Amino acid sequence: METAVDQLVAAGAPVWLTIIVIITPMLLTFSKAAGRLPGVLGAASRWWQTRQLREVERAEDLDKAIDAAVKRRVEEELAPIRDRMRRMEERLKVQEDEIALRDEYILLQARHARNVAEWAIENGHELPPPPAPPRFTQWVIDRKRRPGDPPQRE
Repeated sequence: METAVDQLVAAGAPVWLTIIVIITPMLLTFSKAAGRLPGVLGAASRWWQTRQLREVERAEDLDKAIDAAVKRRVEEELAPIRDRMRRMEERLKVQEDEIALRDEYILLQARHARNVAEWAIENGHELPPPPAPPRFTQWVIDRKRRPGDPPQRE
């Protein structure tokens, strides 16, 4: 059984006509306009376009899967780092609170010493060196004591 191409070549048809007969149906298969044609050419074109759409959807699904895998991996890698940062922030908060407490203590002692010195000068007294203030740790214990609780020593 001879095909149309064989008949054209056998009949001595010009090469350009043979190329048009072979290439035109192939090009029409890949165009959207050919999808509206009835018959085999239209069906082939619709199949090809549907196939291309499925490939695009598959590629999009693959991209989404890759993005999800990357996000999951990043979260897995970052989880211990976030935990460590949280613990560090908690320790830093404790240290900042302690520093604020020490600053408050230093200011309190400085104010007290200045007030005593001013009082002495105003009243014409010469004071011996003041007694040592309570140590910081004792001051913290006293400061944390609730009203009515008995005093505690370090």
